[in-house]
Amino acid sequence: MEKKTHQIGELIPPKAIKISMVFSFRNEEDVLPELISRVRNVLELEKEKGLISSHELIFINDRSTDRSEAILMEQDKSHGDIKIINMSRTFGVSPCVMTGLKYSAGDAAIYMDADLQDPPEAISKILEVWKSEDNV
Repeated sequence: MEKKTHQIGELIPPKAIKISMVFSFRNEEDVLPELISRVRNVLELEKEKGLISSHELIFINDRSTDRSEAILMEQDKSHGDIKIINMSRTFGVSPCVMTGLKYSAGDAAIYMDADLQDPPEAISKILEVWKSEDNV
């Protein structure tokens, strides 16, 4: 069996990590409940596998005018895993992503669009590749 060696400064994934999920959004009240449910389901499976120890869901509100923020606050009551950051004006996706990453407390962070264009189930594959110690 070949032993893997590591270079100085190379990131070695810990056994279990805290993961920060970052989502930027604007007026996504129709998809937020499904998004949160699916993301939590995936993260719970990853906890059962021992890959992650805990998680946080960071939502960057790019000045929504619908009930998105109220939905997030309601969703947080049962789990306490949601952070909401409200932008002072409409900034667009990139500044929102950077803000979410700045305020993340996890050992690693994953960004996804809140509109479900990417399936939350892809989180498992992302973590699997990262854990395999391939360059990510």
